[in-house]
Amino acid sequence: MNAEAPSFVPPGSHGGNSGSRNNNKQKKRQEKKRDNKVKNESVPVVPEGSTDKKGRGVSLNHLLGFSFPQRQESPMPTYRKTKTASYQPFNKERFINANFRFMLNASGNYMYQLADPDINFDWDTIEQVLISSSESQLCPICLSPPNAARVTKCGHIYCLPCILHYLALRENTKRLWRKCPICWDSIYQADLKPVRIMKPYAVADHRTATVGKASLGCGVTEGDRIDMVLIQRANHSTLAFPLSDTWPLPSNVIYNYIKPDMPLIPWHFMPSAMEFARFMLASPDYLEAEYRRDCLELKEALSDANGWGSVEEIGYIEASETLVNEKIKIFKAQQQSKEVKLAIQTWDMMFEAVAKYSKRSGKLSAQVVPEQEKEHDVPEAYRQYQLHQAGEDGVEEPTQRRRNPIPSHDNKPATDFYFYQAVDGQHVYLHPLDIRILKHEFREYENFPRTIQVQATNVEESTLTEDLRKKCKYLGHLPLACDVTFLEINVKEIVSAETVAVFQQELSARVKKRKDKERREDQKKKQSETKHKLHVAKEQESERKMLESDPFFSMYQPAMTEQESEDQLSLALSESASISSSYQESSSAGPKTVWGTRKVASREEELFNEANEWADHIVINKSQRKRRGKKH
Repeated sequence: MNAEAPSFVPPGSHGGNSGSRNNNKQKKRQEKKRDNKVKNESVPVVPEGSTDKKGRGVSLNHLLGFSFPQRQESPMPTYRKTKTASYQPFNKERFINANFRFMLNASGNYMYQLADPDINFDWDTIEQVLISSSESQLCPICLSPPNAARVTKCGHIYCLPCILHYLALRENTKRLWRKCPICWDSIYQADLKPVRIMKPYAVADHRTATVGKASLGCGVTEGDRIDMVLIQRANHSTLAFPLSDTWPLPSNVIYNYIKPDMPLIPWHFMPSAMEFARFMLASPDYLEAEYRRDCLELKEALSDANGWGSVEEIGYIEASETLVNEKIKIFKAQQQSKEVKLAIQTWDMMFEAVAKYSKRSGKLSAQVVPEQEKEHDVPEAYRQYQLHQAGEDGVEEPTQRRRNPIPSHDNKPATDFYFYQAVDGQHVYLHPLDIRILKHEFREYENFPRTIQVQATNVEESTLTEDLRKKCKYLGHLPLACDVTFLEINVKEIVSAETVAVFQQELSARVKKRKDKERREDQKKKQSETKHKLHVAKEQESERKMLESDPFFSMYQPAMTEQESEDQLSLALSESASISSSYQESSSAGPKTVWGTRKVASREEELFNEANEWADHIVINKSQRKRRGKKH
């Protein structure tokens, strides 16, 4: 055992001294804690890393009394109206849906397009595209009027032989498409659709009116006289057609021929459908007639190609004829379809019933309404306008100028929209203020004249947006991005002087607004022109200074006096005279041509002269040579 190891002493074995020792130890520990606490309060706390450049501790006592400032109540936020951006990226499908009209396959379902005009059509269901244009269309490939015109999915029109030739020249023959030569969009042969160009005719004196004027996109200019027709559209429908005996269709007649769950989609033979319907069903006989027209155009193109000797184009023209003939066979087979025949016969019978119903309702209304009440209800302006249209005098007897008002139909609710549109179906409408004036004059839309001819005092073009659609609710049947034109007309030709006096302030404000707009545009144009002139002048001045500072250019010198300029001119004349005289002397020596000019030496003469130049300084005297020979 280790003798030096301490022995174990159990607690409590030391007797009474053990308790006092423990108390002393606790007192010492408490004193040490108090001393450390005092030291901590007196000595600044130096956190880790708070030292200066020399490694000395930095006092941070000034941070001990730091306190955050008193919080203040935040003010109420002010909400600003965020301006919605009116700009939208260009969309080809939206452009085609807004500016083209379509002949559709009769077997398709178009309930969604009938309810919402912004929904695009399935391209496969389109049989023909209708385009209204006053300008003559040209094929971008051959730069001539298109033969058997076809439109691509991107909206460009080509000749059928030209586009077939273009597709055949693709590098990869396995691909069925090629990029459009205008917009570089993909073109497939299966996507080519026939086109029918419809010429506008709303402007009565278009040829004389547009002389010396810049024609707008719609073909209407200020001062033109435009024929317009009264359009009716139901609030819950997108179908808008001219008000007539067959439109709007009475509900009792519709329910007799069309099922309640079937949508009312117009056919191409419906009255005014070709001009005003955005889309319509195409019958097989109509499509066959259109394709036969393409055959005639292709035959003319084939005869022209044979006359020109264009062998390369003949093959593509014949291929186009083959495609057209195949389509004609398909439409002939569709004409034998019982469903198509039944649908066409149903529509024919329905329109006959509508015409009979309108005549019967007109007779009944004429019997029920007395003559005096009709004379009282119809405004004087309406009677005068009808007399003017009929070529009669306005001072006739009351019995001679009595006219029946427009017969009203039972199914027209008070929420229907009435507005005037160009008679050829162009998106040309009357200004809303002019419609209000006509409403004040005629009191009811049913009393409006069905057709009017007005003179345009101002033409305002716009594009249909959401805001414009909300302001002009009667344009709810048009798709977004559609180009529309509003006409301000001379209402004094239609309404009375009393009505004009009521709206005189608004008419004056409209004229003032238009003049202010024109003046602002002129000011902006002048400002841009002056800015351009100043920019050009600055560029010329900087270029002149640069040339003056460059010693190589001597043409830009400081301005000279008149005497210096005359001296310089005389010196130049004398130098030119001396040069011409020296030229004449040089040209007088040597052979000349028949015109008196110096003859140019030939190549052989030049070579001979160059070979003898080295001996020109040597002069040989033959006589002396002979004499020397004799002496020897």
